Amino acid sequence: MSEDRIEIEALLYRYCEVVDLARIDDVVALFTADGTVDYGNGRLVQGATELGKFFADRVGSYTATSHHSSNVAITFGDSPDAATATSSIYAWHQQPDGNQIEIWGRYLDDIVRDPDGWRLQTRKIRAAGWRGFSIPEGTPAPFEKINRETLR
Repeated sequence: MSEDRIEIEALLYRYCEVVDLARIDDVVALFTADGTVDYGNGRLVQGATELGKFFADRVGSYTATSHHSSNVAITFGDSPDAATATSSIYAWHQQPDGNQIEIWGRYLDDIVRDPDGWRLQTRKIRAAGWRGFSIPEGTPAPFEKINRETLR
């Protein structure tokens, strides 16, 4: 399992790298075909096509980003081809008008192995805090808050 841990950590770090490089196809390739990003508060993006549109819109709206992931914890269940992972995140974003926005939080990931390797099946983003993000219509906040009792 140690090789699997190394591969999963590489997947998590690769996500940060390709988002910062604005390589949308490479970001989407890190997810399963039916992969999901869950920002909380009912904000879900699912499937390769929708993820591609979402990341192109989000990443494309920034002039620069810097994503950092640490404190990675990986848990394997009964299946050798499935795992969960949590990691702490900090992400900085530069908007075209010069404003900077930030998030501090956690990625909560369900990860599966397919013939091409480990892929993100579900990525939940939960926040301890943020600065500068606007509140999407119909939601109480730009991100769902972390439950401090469970860190989920």
